[in-house]
Amino acid sequence: MGVKNMFKKSSKIFDREGFYIVLFVCLCIVAVAAVYISRNNANINKKLTSDNKTNVEQTDNKPNADLVEDTDNKTVPASTNSSNNNSKTSSITNTANKTSSNSSKQTSTVKSSFKLQMPVEGEISRPFSNTAPVQYPAIGGALEVHEGIDIRAEIGTEVKAAEAGTISRVSADPVLEGNAVTAYGFSVEIDHGNGVKTVYCNLDPDKVPEGIKAGKKVKKGDVIGYVGDSYYKELAESDGPHLHFVVLEKTKGNKTYDIVDPSKYLILKK
Repeated sequence: MGVKNMFKKSSKIFDREGFYIVLFVCLCIVAVAAVYISRNNANINKKLTSDNKTNVEQTDNKPNADLVEDTDNKTVPASTNSSNNNSKTSSITNTANKTSSNSSKQTSTVKSSFKLQMPVEGEISRPFSNTAPVQYPAIGGALEVHEGIDIRAEIGTEVKAAEAGTISRVSADPVLEGNAVTAYGFSVEIDHGNGVKTVYCNLDPDKVPEGIKAGKKVKKGDVIGYVGDSYYKELAESDGPHLHFVVLEKTKGNKTYDIVDPSKYLILKK
């Protein structure tokens, strides 16, 4: 009887203590789970923050799929809306126009405002023609290009500098730069210092103004020679007395001069 009561009492004690043990274990499990979940969330937040920071740095410092390069090799944001697309198109168009404008400026070193006065007063009897050949009666009617203009004037007429410059050559048989033809008769060449030279051909070799020689500086309108009959292809007998006038132009980046149409620079009377 005493033993049975003792077992019952022990069973009640065990049941009560067991309940607290199980409750304690459950609380420990909940606590451990809470700590795990809290740490996991913290790691996730940290990773997200790091990823966002990396993405920001890539956007600010590195080109990616959302970036394109314009024609000047500068990285610019690619647009996803019509407004930005229009802006990008405008930028590329402006760059192309700027390139085209720079290219146009490189074709000549001479300002468009630069003008030459007529070296002699008279009508142009034979115009410039560097592509279509013209006939030369003095050499049997041969066809050749005419890289200059003929200004009709009587033999002995004063020939004046079309613009101020320095005489770069006085020759009885000049070889013009950019031109294989020689023997333009007695000629005077003036360098105007801006990428343009003028050449006055078919002058009188026996009537040269004093001081006309290479290195002499001349002003616009100074007499540098007189119309003659020294150009064997264009003799006064067949072509009429005239001045053969040539203009040489240097394009930017080139070392040599090209023959151009003098009418491009001459102030012609209407």
